[in-house]
Amino acid sequence: MTALSLPTQKHETVRVAVERPVDFGFDHAECFLPAVKWFNVEGFSTDDLDFLTEFVRSNAPFIFELAERQKAGPAVA
Repeated sequence: MTALSLPTQKHETVRVAVERPVDFGFDHAECFLPAVKWFNVEGFSTDDLDFLTEFVRSNAPFIFELAERQKAGPAVA
């Protein structure tokens, strides 16, 4: 499973996209931190989303830190 975060948006939110490979594509879900309300969900069950919600909330400080680093740009050009 891969979790991707994008740069901080207005109002200090971060969009998190989660994908998991399946036969000929990917299951996909997105949410915004800190609200963690899922949208664009394909292939994930309610139990999967419950697990992902807990995972994203538990790692929110780290996700925000990574988003800020990405927003700042690469450290080496």
